[in-house]
Amino acid sequence: MSPIKFTIDLHTEQGTIKVPAEEQSSFENDQRNNRFSIDFEALGQVFAAGEGDERGEPTSKAELLAYKEIRKKECYAFSTTSVNHIISQRVILYSPSFGSTFQASSFSELGIGRQDLPSIFSEESQHLWWMDVRNPSEKEVHLLCSALRVHPLTVEDILNREIQEKIEDFTHYYFASVRSYRVDETSPDKTYVPYTIYMVVFPTGTLSFCFDDSEHADHVLNRIELLKDYVVINSDWIFYAFV
Repeated sequence: MSPIKFTIDLHTEQGTIKVPAEEQSSFENDQRNNRFSIDFEALGQVFAAGEGDERGEPTSKAELLAYKEIRKKECYAFSTTSVNHIISQRVILYSPSFGSTFQASSFSELGIGRQDLPSIFSEESQHLWWMDVRNPSEKEVHLLCSALRVHPLTVEDILNREIQEKIEDFTHYYFASVRSYRVDETSPDKTYVPYTIYMVVFPTGTLSFCFDDSEHADHVLNRIELLKDYVVINSDWIFYAFV
């Protein structure tokens, strides 16, 4: 006989959703205390995993996000592994307070230890970090969003690759999805290919995803390097640079 799983109705500005009681308790505690606390244990799993571990199979409680099935539609086909692409710098992590900009084709290749994560992803008001992930696996999205306390509806929009442009305000972040285009150099007539960029903007950091081999994030990083000595770079500015 299968064990009984209890769910609780979670009332949000976007409507009522059902989440497991254990997940709802953690999420509502953060809402009630009006605070934001990063789960560095879950975050550490992202940086410790190599390409061979990104099978999308849950291996810890942090990955068992039952709310990933919220309003899930059969028409949304989502790969459980990272897209096999040529771009070498798939992950960008900008952290001026830590004194480095990291770029690599996988999280494990960034060479960041668990002991460094609190310094890079500091919650101090004067701190700043920005992480961009191209062609993320489902596992990567779930772990990152779980570690950063991202709302289930935001996770759903990212995983379903919602194409509607929007900005939604939550307790400790705002979520934005914007459309952009790139030129398909392989096509005879150089057609434009649309894609969506997803940004979760916190007071001290920005998490961005793109399911396309776009160079948009590279342009933003170059713009930061050019202007960082002349303007104040914060999470809102990074969002503005993307737009």
